[in-house]
Amino acid sequence: SRGVGVAVVSAVLLFSHLQLRADQWQFIKAFPDTSITKGNTVHGLAVDPEGKLWVQFWNAMPGDSVQEANGTKTPVRAIYIFDKNGNNVSFSPITILSGAGVHDTLFVTPTSRAVTNRGLTRDHQGNILASVFDALYRIDYKTGTVLKKMQPFPNTALTAPAVDGDGDIVIGTVLPGNPLKIFDKDFNYLGNVTDVANGYSRSVAVSKDGKDVYYAGYTLHAVQWYHSTNGVLGPYVLADTILKGFD
Repeated sequence: SRGVGVAVVSAVLLFSHLQLRADQWQFIKAFPDTSITKGNTVHGLAVDPEGKLWVQFWNAMPGDSVQEANGTKTPVRAIYIFDKNGNNVSFSPITILSGAGVHDTLFVTPTSRAVTNRGLTRDHQGNILASVFDALYRIDYKTGTVLKKMQPFPNTALTAPAVDGDGDIVIGTVLPGNPLKIFDKDFNYLGNVTDVANGYSRSVAVSKDGKDVYYAGYTLHAVQWYHSTNGVLGPYVLADTILKGFD
């Protein structure tokens, strides 16, 4: 259900009259190279205004750890950032999300401190929104420091976030039965796309004008399309279910 990351290659869906047009895409190369995943699963990708590629892996990469006060090295699920030449930038990998009063280590174990990478999105200003278990972070794309943090659904795993042209954020949960929530660019709650999202999910998308939201629930075997003539002010209605048979 998590999908498989191979050489940081992302599957891209092109909606053209609600048709899948895979023939319009051509493979160029693996970036940075074919060994980058080292058998791991990619769970988040974003490209910032400088062309840097941000990558979340599902599991800890070999050697990624932090040393605790007692000398123990504990694995972490780091966030990697590569420049255009495929090299780690100066602040990559990020093992501790720090800034704006936040200092959160991306622990793997023990379970009570476990975090899981859930998705990355570039926001309206080019900064990176990162879903990490139940927390959403805004990260400065130039420095890797945290600008803002919120917990839209405390103790519940998040989907990847989606952002419209004004910076409004749509986000849900992996587990079904929770709302699809809307927040403004300052993380203030605005309302819901829907009070109950169906199906287990990892991702959601929103149009630039905020009028259309696409919810990919992989146990629905389809994508639900919500529409609002008022954008994020709502209300949204379920306009259609598209790509039926798609996981």
